[in-house]
Amino acid sequence: VQERSSKLQQANFGFRGNLGIRDFAYDTYFSYGRTEFTSLTTNDVSRSRLEAGVNGCPPEYVRFVPTCAPVNAFGAGNISPAAADFVRLNFSDLATFERHLISAAINGSLFSIRAGDVGFALGVEWREDFSEFTPDQNKKSGEILGFNAAQPVSGQFDVKEIFGEAIVPLARDLSLELGARLSDYSTVG
Repeated sequence: VQERSSKLQQANFGFRGNLGIRDFAYDTYFSYGRTEFTSLTTNDVSRSRLEAGVNGCPPEYVRFVPTCAPVNAFGAGNISPAAADFVRLNFSDLATFERHLISAAINGSLFSIRAGDVGFALGVEWREDFSEFTPDQNKKSGEILGFNAAQPVSGQFDVKEIFGEAIVPLARDLSLELGARLSDYSTVG
């Protein structure tokens, strides 16, 4: 049986206003987000306990694990409740994702032409993403029957961007929209 849950935290803080030049306005903000994904699996099987139980609970094993119960794995209904409890294994994995973001932009009308105002927007943005997977210790060691061992993994990158946009009215209900964005990723350029 698998249950999944997530916890999300998000905070945004910023300012908006007019620059006092024509209709130019600014918009700046900082954003932080963190999400935690937990995956709980119940009623799986311990690889080492199943091996010990199928082998009749060898004395050298029972010395360290006195709750060992022999497992008869052949035939339907032959595993006793004590053996099922002995081999049962629950485990939980955690994955997290974090993002920091800073953005600033200005926009407004540059000038007017016959069809209307020529508008623009210019801005910069910086983002940093971080992700991490932390497997349960039993999964990390390869103890869970049916799963390969999984190691923790994490990584992060950041990106710096600059963008510009313009809208040029050509006629009533018809306009030309232009946009460009230059991105510099820490991982690929």
